[in-house]
Amino acid sequence: MNNRLKVLLLVLALALMAGGCAGTSARKDNEKESAAEINARLGLAYLQQGNTKQALVKLNKALEENPKLATAHHYLAETYRQLGQLPDAEEHFKKALSLAPRDTAIQNNYGVFLCDQHQFEKADEMFLKAARNRTNGTSAEAYENAGLCAMRKPDLELAETHFRKALQLSANRPRSLYQMVELSVAKKSYLEARAFMQRYTDVAPLDPRMLWLGIQIERELGDWAAADKYGKQLTEGFPESRETKMYQDLPAKN
Repeated sequence: MNNRLKVLLLVLALALMAGGCAGTSARKDNEKESAAEINARLGLAYLQQGNTKQALVKLNKALEENPKLATAHHYLAETYRQLGQLPDAEEHFKKALSLAPRDTAIQNNYGVFLCDQHQFEKADEMFLKAARNRTNGTSAEAYENAGLCAMRKPDLELAETHFRKALQLSANRPRSLYQMVELSVAKKSYLEARAFMQRYTDVAPLDPRMLWLGIQIERELGDWAAADKYGKQLTEGFPESRETKMYQDLPAKN
């Protein structure tokens, strides 16, 4: 299971500029702003394709046309983050937030950036700002990211708090359910782990790690048939995995 934090780069439709001649300075300003927005969207499209060179061209062009366009600063920050130019990335994240302080996508992505730099407290603060803004439906994502970041610190108690909040808002989030299985096993709360496992299996396929957890959970609870069922899935589906080797090395039922 990939536990990396999720970056919220929204897919935007590429708009066409409205035609017509500009007769007033206000009209020219509007057209210039529209051109900046289009270049920002093109920059995002290039970034999503992995073409960071063209993304930089379009996003810098957008900022030439409108230096106060928050989305252009946001996408430029993400481009620099991918390129490993971290001071430039942080500068543009901060600029984007100064221009759009309630934009949850910017808050979330800046939180990811901060977590990657091991600035865990600042990252948590940023994720919670995004989570508490319920206007665009990304609160569960923000709580989940906060939980994943807390796992990296590690602060397992804080992580559990965040994952539970994510699941309260969105009950079938695979990553949050996955982490709650892990955390419950770590606490030896096997009945709770089983409950989260059952919820997880309803929404996502089982990878070797989750099958191995299922084996441990059911052996601890004394359900050897269920444990053997997970074991069969593991050995047949992932015969070369490290978890299969560990399963085969387990002692037999007493």
